Amino acid sequence: MNKEFKQTEIGRIPKEWDVVKLREITLPTRSIDPKRAHLGKFKYVDISSIDNTLAKIANWTIVGSDNAPSRARKEIKEGDIIFATTRPYLKNIAVIPHELDDQICSTGFSVIRPNGVYTVTGWLFYNVLMDRFVSKVSAKMKGATYPAVTDGDVLSEKIPLPPLPEQKKIAEILSTVDEGIMKVDQAIEKAEVVKKGLMQELLTRGIGHQEF
Repeated sequence: MNKEFKQTEIGRIPKEWDVVKLREITLPTRSIDPKRAHLGKFKYVDISSIDNTLAKIANWTIVGSDNAPSRARKEIKEGDIIFATTRPYLKNIAVIPHELDDQICSTGFSVIRPNGVYTVTGWLFYNVLMDRFVSKVSAKMKGATYPAVTDGDVLSEKIPLPPLPEQKKIAEILSTVDEGIMKVDQAIEKAEVVKKGLMQELLTRGIGHQEF
């Protein structure tokens, strides 16, 4: 069955889809002072924690409340999406995994928390990764040295919203593709390591009597 489409302010989308602002389908998040909250030691995610080629959190640091960075203020939960507000065009964007549930990230991120009723993490994540979304947000940057946007700039941006079952299916398909790409990348990395070792052997010792 062919879909019918309609023209909207964000482009052509299926007729049964809606167009909404992020803030209409997300939950409020909170900022906390780790010292006043007596958090003790916690996992801290800052901009340098993000691998923007994979759109994943590559690492984090464990810090104590007493010596926490001044920007360590935003609470994060599993399934949240963090979107760097400084130079957003660099796409420092990632989903919070289980091991970082109830931890802290930098105020340099906008924390996007799906409400679970109208939308899900996967759908929001792939939408905020879109060049169209990032370009729209980046156009709102202010400041010369550290061009940045606000949480409000991010949450006021619009995205398409299909019915929830369709969101989940699309996100599942894209996630499967991502997993496939990652496996290929890992295979290439392993092949590069083997190649470097082989080059070292052949270019410094020759073939000799070994068979290849």
